[in-house]
Amino acid sequence: MTEQADARLQYEAARKALIEAIQKKRAADKALIALEVQIYNFEGSYLSETAQHGGGNIVTGFENYLKNQATTRRRPEPGEQDRIFSNSSATYRESLEAQEDGQDSADEIPALKVAGPGMASRSTTRKRRATLGMRDTASGDEVELSKSGRPHKKARTGDE
Repeated sequence: MTEQADARLQYEAARKALIEAIQKKRAADKALIALEVQIYNFEGSYLSETAQHGGGNIVTGFENYLKNQATTRRRPEPGEQDRIFSNSSATYRESLEAQEDGQDSADEIPALKVAGPGMASRSTTRKRRATLGMRDTASGDEVELSKSGRPHKKARTGDE
């Protein structure tokens, strides 16, 4: 009984640690989203204002600084190729989409489906689905199970 109790305590401690780690990750993700949106907005305002005044900027250069240009001409919005700071981030597009969607619903932590006592693991569930033929394949290729129970794609033949 003590081994089971110790295992259960370790399981509960690991579960609590996992929940705390997930909360920290979500907080870090929200901070990253806010920072990337802020950089995007600052960059856009800088590019718009410098284009409006005709003096140039660090991206397009200052060639037109001394030229006299009509201020009535409307400048186009800054393009994606001009956003060098935003483009340096691999996730800024996702951050903008998340900000627009208002993904504040990520605050709730869903019930964790962690394999514990009396629960089937993911690999067991996958094996069951594969043997029952419920496994979806993205390309539509046939899937064959090897002796180990792992799915493998069948080789294509010239008949197909």
